[in-house]
Amino acid sequence: LTAVLPLETGRVLVGTEKDGVLVYDGRTFGPFHAALSAIHVTALAGNEGDLWVGTMDRGVLHWRGGEAEAFTEPQGLPDPQVLSLAVNGTHAYVGTPLGVAEFVDGRPHRKLAEGVLAATLLVRRDSLVVGTIDEGTMIVPLTTHARAAAQALPARVERLLELDGDLYTLGEDGFYRSGKPMLQRTAAVLADGNISALAADSAGRLWVGYFDRGLDIVAAGATQHVEDEHAFCINRIVGDSTRGVTAVATANGLIL
Repeated sequence: LTAVLPLETGRVLVGTEKDGVLVYDGRTFGPFHAALSAIHVTALAGNEGDLWVGTMDRGVLHWRGGEAEAFTEPQGLPDPQVLSLAVNGTHAYVGTPLGVAEFVDGRPHRKLAEGVLAATLLVRRDSLVVGTIDEGTMIVPLTTHARAAAQALPARVERLLELDGDLYTLGEDGFYRSGKPMLQRTAAVLADGNISALAADSAGRLWVGYFDRGLDIVAAGATQHVEDEHAFCINRIVGDSTRGVTAVATANGLIL
């Protein structure tokens, strides 16, 4: 499942990687329409009669009046890969890795935030809020020619919400209200997430090897990090409890 859109009828539209758009009626799943099947869906927005479907490499599909119309680069999209969608009345916004396309009454109107990777979108009053994965949050005015304003935190934006007039941002490192942190992730025990090897020794310690961040040795209440010209690109860790030795295989040889 790649996207979920609840409808006022009580049914739920679901986007998938291979089967296109499915509809769930509370009991069973089934295809929404043949025109929206067998596609890699990335985002859904709108309603059952006026639906926007973002795809991985086929641009955006607009379902209206029982027919689906496709829009890609020649029809005004900055990129054929769609990352996010937002609908506000007759206006629809399509986020791509290279900016946002605005549609009015189902037709391409203009490009916004060109060159910005638009991971998530939110229409807020007279502005379009664009969440990125490396440039924070960008506020794009929709009614004036004022320049877009960027907010640095959080760097990677996962979701945007407006509640009681406040802008809430769910970032990779925490939850923010109007740019100020409300909840933040505690400090991580491990140095990285790209883990290439794991092992436990007889003393109860966990050995964690990384592709490019060396090695962590995790014991109760403490973590020892080893990272140098030898402890690099670790691919296997094997312990010998009889001798109290742990062998760490790396791209630069063997460490004991």
